[in-house]
Amino acid sequence: MALLYGLATLIAVWWGAKLFVGSNPARLAGLMKKLGGAAAMGVAALLMMRGRIDMAMLVAGFGAWLLGWAYSHPLAQWTRSWK
Repeated sequence: MALLYGLATLIAVWWGAKLFVGSNPARLAGLMKKLGGAAAMGVAALLMMRGRIDMAMLVAGFGAWLLGWAYSHPLAQWTRSWK
């Protein structure tokens, strides 16, 4: 039975490595950022439920940054951009 598990693991790793080598690096980086941001938001939710709101805010901010949620300044439409 252990031989079958080892063979299945070897085939899965070989297949995953083949997909990884043939992938687009830019798309893979974007996917990893989104997965990391979603994982950070999940950890932040868990910390919030456990009562650690201080740590949850920090981890949620990091997750929001990874997901690309940009901070918008309230007066951004009236300020001049630097050129």
